[in-house]
Amino acid sequence: MSRWRAGVFRMILAGSMSLGIGCATSERAPIPEPRPVDDARVESRPVTAVPVAPQLEPETVPEVDAPPEPVVRAVFPGVRLVRDARGRQFVEVDGFVPIMDDPDAPDVYLELIMCRRDTRDHEVLVATDAQASHVHAAMLMLGLEDGHPGYWSVADGELVPHAPEGAGVRVELVVERDGELTADVPAAWVRNLKTDERLPDVMWVFAGSAETDHPVFPYSADGSGNVIGLTTFGDEVVAYPAVISPEAAIDEPVWVADFDRVPSFGTAVVVRLIPEEPEE
Repeated sequence: MSRWRAGVFRMILAGSMSLGIGCATSERAPIPEPRPVDDARVESRPVTAVPVAPQLEPETVPEVDAPPEPVVRAVFPGVRLVRDARGRQFVEVDGFVPIMDDPDAPDVYLELIMCRRDTRDHEVLVATDAQASHVHAAMLMLGLEDGHPGYWSVADGELVPHAPEGAGVRVELVVERDGELTADVPAAWVRNLKTDERLPDVMWVFAGSAETDHPVFPYSADGSGNVIGLTTFGDEVVAYPAVISPEAAIDEPVWVADFDRVPSFGTAVVVRLIPEEPEE
């Protein structure tokens, strides 16, 4: 992904607005002269002491700050920038579950976590109507640096995998269960068919897809629909950190949907892309 695209979106965010508050002024009314006091009319009266409430020391006065309200800003269709009450900033993408628990075909092999609708819906956990390039742009708006997807090269007749690079991103899948919103990581929805182990819970990579010479889809993932990849197609916006080939002859497929956790077909899912917090 070339840096000119990143520069355009940073320029959009560079503008700012300032608010000024003005005060109206008026002439003050004249202060009246004090009147003389007639000593003969002043009477002495006993004064009863009034108990004074004990004063708290400054350090014992609790400071109560109201929690900040979440801020949500729609930036593209189905894509939002969010700052939650904890101060975290992240991208949200609307989607739904496109697969189902079919007794006649119980194993749904996965190649992606999220794709654009009507592309790879049969092998993905979440489908979306959002454009892949819009997801990319929203992540740039958060100040994240894109890198490149994983790929292979050939050396001495052997395929050599090259891991994706880019900013670290935590992926969360938010759904409603029993009237409450729950946030899962993809590992909770994916298991190894052979060992029954979970997909490792890792930090994903803002790879940033790739540019092409295609006349309709110059941004590759807009054509392929590869938004969040599990296997490595080489143009996913967000990538799994390990290189896994979608070709069964290279890497045997083992990762399947775990329908003990995957919601039913058509369930609304909000995918959160949360920047990795820097180490202190």
